[in-house]
Order: sequence, then C-alpha cells, then structure tokens
Amino acid sequence: MTRLDDIRQDRLVAPAKYLDFINDRRRKFGSKPIYCLFEGADDSKYYGIRIDTIISPVVSPQNLNCGGKKEVLRFHRIIKAHKEYQDTKFAYFIDRDFDESIRRGDIHDIYETPVYSIENFYTSINVFQKILENEFKLTPLDDDFKKCSELYQARQREFHQETKLLNAWVSCQRKYQHHQEYSGKFKRASLKDFKLDDHIFVSLDKVTSNYTLETLNECFSEAYHPTEDVIQQKLAEFDSVDCQKTFRGKFEIFFLFKFFVKLNRKKNSKYFSQKPKKKKVSLNISIDNIITTFSGYAETPNCLRAYLESFKDIENTSI
Repeated sequence: MTRLDDIRQDRLVAPAKYLDFINDRRRKFGSKPIYCLFEGADDSKYYGIRIDTIISPVVSPQNLNCGGKKEVLRFHRIIKAHKEYQDTKFAYFIDRDFDESIRRGDIHDIYETPVYSIENFYTSINVFQKILENEFKLTPLDDDFKKCSELYQARQREFHQETKLLNAWVSCQRKYQHHQEYSGKFKRASLKDFKLDDHIFVSLDKVTSNYTLETLNECFSEAYHPTEDVIQQKLAEFDSVDCQKTFRGKFEIFFLFKFFVKLNRKKNSKYFSQKPKKKKVSLNISIDNIITTFSGYAETPNCLRAYLESFKDIENTSI
C-alpha cells in the first residue's frame, strides 16, 4: 500500500483535520510545532490563553478543532498507528462528560477534564467572586460582595435541584447509547436544538422549571426512554456528587450567563448599595461570547498545568 493509499484509508475514519495536519507538517518541516487537538471552537477559547502562557514561549502551537470528542480520540488512534509521527508533538483535550473516564484505560497522553467540561471551570463560587471584584469593582469587605455571593450560591443550588432530573436523563442517554442491548434501536438525543430557556427559568429571586420525565421523553420521541426506576437510581447517584462539577457544562454556563444578565440590570437596589460607582457596571456578554469574555477568570486545575508543563521539553525534539 502506498503512502497516498494509506492516507486515503485513514480518511475513512479520521477527522477532516487529519489531512490539514499532514499538509501543515510538510510546510513546517524542520520546525518544532505542537499540534493541539480540540473537540470544538469553544475549547480553544478556554485552552488558548493557557497554552499561550505555558507552551508558546517555547514553541508556537497549531490548533486543530476536530468536531467532537470521538473525532479527537479517533485522531489519536490514527497518529499512534503511524510511527513516522512519533517525534511530532500532539496535545489532546477532551471533556469528561458523563462518559467513563479514559483514565480507566491505558491512555495517558490525552488531557481529560476532571469536571464535566470546560464550562464547569467557569461556574464555581471562586470564579464568580473574581468577576465581582474585577467587573463589579467590589471587594470581599463590601456588604454587596457578600450579598451577591450568597445570592449566587442560593440560586445555583436551586438551579441544580431544578436541572437534576434533566442531567439524570442526559446521563442515561450517554450510558445506554452504546449499550449492546440498545445499539441501533434508538436515535441519539441531540441537545443542540433543546432550548433550556423554555424549561428552566432563572431570576435573582428563584429558579423554577416546567418539565417532567414524560415531557423529556416526548420531546425526544425516538431516543432511549429511561424508566422511572433507572432515573431514580441515577438521581440517587447524584446525591453524592458536587453538582457544579458533575452536571452538564452547557447547562452550568447557561445559569452563569442568566444570573449575570439579571444582576447586570441597572435597577438592582435590592441587591446593591446606592453608591454610584457600584451601580455603573456594564458587562457586554452573550451566551455565545461568555467563554471568551470570562476565560481569564476561569479555573486552571493543577492537572491541566502539569499536562501543559510536560510539553516544555519540546525544544529538545525535532520532526
């Protein structure tokens, strides 16, 4: 089999970015790039600033968005099967999701988030308080700082309670979509068109919802429908987890966005003092740019720092 035939065969199972890598590598022959493989564009918005800080002083990264977790893993398998790439540096980044951790296998060169996804790095109370300090110009000594922090935690607890069933349903979908007994019988439940706004309502006073297990099953009529017993078992499992870290990241970032939209309104005397300097706050955020806007405030776990630090010896390698 020729090299061209080999590449063509790989294209049957590889991400579309595979040939982009081949062509880029040829153009940069003799240099020392590091190829960073992401699930999608939002991931590079979070990881980018961290990669630039830790890796870029040594070598310029080349980002490749693969279009999904499976595609990153598939790319990884293909590269491992080609010995001619063993001296080329690759950094792989995937979300933990509700899937079984890759750490249970013999894979150690892929970074997997210790939380559901990168969005969860944005929604802890510590990150919220950083935003209060820098964007709202509040200090931990201010009464407003304490008031807003307590308010955020209270509404977040309610949000987790109201989305617990939804997360359980999604988790069951992920668990059973590859189960042999159910394989091919159901369509995968795509949440891209699922509007959380229609089911979860966030205000500064209360978080409410209007969905049930029955309405979820109706909404995704061709997907796997977990029984009440299966759902209750999953709900029981959730009783012992940190919801902010475990629940679906896109739901978590939705709450953060909605909370700041409400908190950012001009008339909030109920939650802020009357001091003008603390009233003039304008956050230009949308659900589409919040990952970029708050990237500098998001958490950087030690495991990510260690993973990125491991590429610092790249100056001693060549391709």
